[in-house]
Amino acid sequence: MPERPEETLEGKDAFLSLVAHEFRNRLTPALGYLRMVLKGTGGALTDTQQRLVTEAHKSVGRLSELTDQLSQLSLLEGGGAVFTVESVDLAALLTREVSMVPESAERGISVTFRNHTSTPTMQGDPARLRTALGTLIFSVLREQATSGELVVSLRDGIADASPALRLTIAGNDLVETLEAAEPHALAPFNEYAGGVGFRLGIARRIVERHGGRVHAPGRAPADAADPPLKPPPGVVVFLPSP
Repeated sequence: MPERPEETLEGKDAFLSLVAHEFRNRLTPALGYLRMVLKGTGGALTDTQQRLVTEAHKSVGRLSELTDQLSQLSLLEGGGAVFTVESVDLAALLTREVSMVPESAERGISVTFRNHTSTPTMQGDPARLRTALGTLIFSVLREQATSGELVVSLRDGIADASPALRLTIAGNDLVETLEAAEPHALAPFNEYAGGVGFRLGIARRIVERHGGRVHAPGRAPADAADPPLKPPPGVVVFLPSP
């Protein structure tokens, strides 16, 4: 008998939760033992040993972060993630996120926030929105050249024939094109990009739980069959307007 869709989704959520649990149970003691070695619990380390154990500790730490992200993804997929609801000033939130963007100064990239709306507020969970929008800004930043300007632009828009807040994140050479693009001309957002763990998938689901959508620039037909394993050069986010 074929599985019903809800049964398939429940099985997927249970599998993600189990994988995260099993990985965490094994990574936590590994991190603990490596910290003990680095602190000299087993005796003094040579410089070479210190360097090798430090790199091992970083790698296991990254796996632990991925496990935490997988756990968050499981909760979002299964509807178990708790969201608060309050008035969120997106202009203030984005101003803060732009000021905290890592790597931009050392790569010669300026990150600019442009607010074109007089009512940049919506109802939602400010902490989760910071997580989602900060992730999207960071992922687009990674695809920028070593110099130039990354623009984070917020303006009024329309999505599904309803008023919406339209957030565009792209390099200065692409932002105007994306701002002018009709929603139907934008491509589905590819969350399976390499180098950022499960954070893009988490970001997309947070936006969708707020009633929004994430899009990427339209792609040439020749590229459409095989999504690239890298973040897009820009994103467009539609969020419900008050």
